[in-house]
Amino acid sequence: MKLIGTKWKLIDFDSESIIEFLDEGILVRYKDLNDRFGDSHRWEVEDDNITLVLEKGKLQYLGKFISALRFNGKGKNNIGERWNFSAEFISANIFGAPFHLHKTKEAITYLITSSAWKLHCQDIVRKNTYLKFLKNGVVMEYHEDLTSAKKQKWELEGETITLHYGDGYSTFTGLITGNRFFGKGRNKHGVSWFFLAQRLPNNNNVFLTESGLIGSKWNLNLAKSKSSLEKQPTSKRSLLLQFSGKLSYSNEKNEQLGVDNSWEFEDDKLTVFLNKGRSSFAGEIKDDKIIGEGINSKGVKWYFDGVRVRDGVSNESKINTNALMDEFNMFTVTEYNDENKISYLSYYHRYWNIPKEVRNPDFDTHSSNILNLKNNHPSAINYFYSRLNPIISQDGITLCYVPSSDPANNSSGIRKLCQLLTQTKNRIDGTGCIVRINKIPKLANGGDRSVSVHLNSLTIQDPHLIQGKMILLLDDVTTTNNSLIACKQLLMKAGAGKVYCFALGQTS
Repeated sequence: MKLIGTKWKLIDFDSESIIEFLDEGILVRYKDLNDRFGDSHRWEVEDDNITLVLEKGKLQYLGKFISALRFNGKGKNNIGERWNFSAEFISANIFGAPFHLHKTKEAITYLITSSAWKLHCQDIVRKNTYLKFLKNGVVMEYHEDLTSAKKQKWELEGETITLHYGDGYSTFTGLITGNRFFGKGRNKHGVSWFFLAQRLPNNNNVFLTESGLIGSKWNLNLAKSKSSLEKQPTSKRSLLLQFSGKLSYSNEKNEQLGVDNSWEFEDDKLTVFLNKGRSSFAGEIKDDKIIGEGINSKGVKWYFDGVRVRDGVSNESKINTNALMDEFNMFTVTEYNDENKISYLSYYHRYWNIPKEVRNPDFDTHSSNILNLKNNHPSAINYFYSRLNPIISQDGITLCYVPSSDPANNSSGIRKLCQLLTQTKNRIDGTGCIVRINKIPKLANGGDRSVSVHLNSLTIQDPHLIQGKMILLLDDVTTTNNSLIACKQLLMKAGAGKVYCFALGQTS
């Protein structure tokens, strides 16, 4: 379970409070859910260890997750006092669906059955396999070649999951801690081994899962018979599969149809319920195609087929993808639409001509806002948002940024600007895709900022957000262009369709 958006009860040595985990390491603390108190709270997690820093560092909590729903450890203050603490999960949004403490089994079951898992095991027979959990207590086990599957059984008790293999020949019992569970396996002869199961990303290349379908769009053809479906469909519809089983269902004019529409997915079968379930249709998904049949509120049967739409283009139209890329314009400003050059909004003039002695007379409002952006001022973030958002013309693009020279600084102003720009026009947040793994010296301090130095200090994560996508790569200030060049090379190597480099300021 991801921590962002979750609320926990923090049980201290002499009090209780509620904490909420927000993005960028921000932590909110409440006496109750309507009474927020304190400020400058932070959090960070590494593996199963968690650190809370409260009241500007006056209080520090060092803990360890003992399950998906609990962590505990030691607290200390700035005068050396120490005490034990614990924290219990209260509520969360898992893939957009709200779950609460009294429904923890429902929440964990949803997490397990909506995802695909990979099992790493010391058992020679079952070294690495893939798992798909079904809601009826069946787990499908696939070997790495995915050519065959075996039906096994699973059950959940509290936060402990048990897998029963071969009619009880062997069992796996493990504790769920968020995106993984681990424990011991044992067969009927008493031989035991350790195992670890890890949740695969939503957009994995192994299985289609419910969580992987969230946000997908489908174009459907409808007909009264199978023969007319092939020759002349009677109507066309579009589906948008949303969080929490919600569904958008529209016609060719993009008019919304039905009320309280919903969907569910299990065992490669998508089922759609319209008008509170008064009519429904279901089909099997294979290779981004779906075919099936439905029945309306009057009991009349009908048939459909369809394809998944990716990046605004249905798979049946993929032959035209290159032509579409050639016609692609990232900006409304023509001079910015050359992907082979690095564009910039304006010049950046340094504050000092001679450090701490002579101020630069060319230092202007634009340059001042860049400095404020570097210092995370909200006014500067809003300023550049108002400048950039109107001139970025395309929907569905991925936004990335050049990370700081220091890996510890992962909440820079330029990152927050990128994230703000992704709040509209179905843009994709790719701010976690380019990651600085080694600190490099600043150019202003005489450091080497060659392209090779950048390439050796950067890596790519979450490549599914990049592959085949149109990328807008932002930097706050560019002087040599080397950081933008290096990041573009990494993005293209990871499979990006096109990368447009853009800086807020070019050093004068």
